[in-house]
Amino acid sequence: MDNIKANSWAETLIEVYSSLGGEAHWNDVYPEAKRVRIAKGLDWTVKSEATIRDCVQRHSSDSNSRKRALAKNAPDVFYAVAGGNNGSWGLRSDYYEQVDLQKPDEKGGLYLWGPEGIAKEAVYLRRLRDQRLVQERKKVDDFTCQACGYRKEISNGRFVIDVHHLNPLGTSDDLRITSVDDLICLCPNCHRIAHSRRDFPLSVDEIRTSLGILIP
Repeated sequence: MDNIKANSWAETLIEVYSSLGGEAHWNDVYPEAKRVRIAKGLDWTVKSEATIRDCVQRHSSDSNSRKRALAKNAPDVFYAVAGGNNGSWGLRSDYYEQVDLQKPDEKGGLYLWGPEGIAKEAVYLRRLRDQRLVQERKKVDDFTCQACGYRKEISNGRFVIDVHHLNPLGTSDDLRITSVDDLICLCPNCHRIAHSRRDFPLSVDEIRTSLGILIP
């Protein structure tokens, strides 16, 4: 992330979206960004929420805003989920911060399930996403899109790949025990196609159909 300035809003938001599982709504991003900024002694004002929206759209090729038009050379960090019109944006794989995994004691080295979605009260409420599951799914799928078969290593074990929840956390208000089988690897293009339907993501077969891939 050499093209991201230290202590910038872009750096803050990369950390925030990584901690929120790669995709999040503004309502989850604001309190987490506030926590991160204050913890690091960085500024937070009444205008910070607007600054966050401007920063995300300025750093996204999916944005049609004037902010992006005036900053075409800004790094393409974020993508719009379902067009971004519902306030949900995601972090592109190139900028996703890796999470160190603790070795589990059982199951032959695989981290198979974990709690997700519980509302945790601190100074704010947000949904928890288990990053160990996300990283384990990438290894299970060999960093390969399960819809179109795309696999791209960019450097030193870093791949262009997203992890998609087959049953989005947003559909539940309670604690959910999520299995690695509830997740699937998709490339950024197929991930965007999955979220092109607003109410519920397209299935893998529906993604393949939209791409003209024959389903066996």
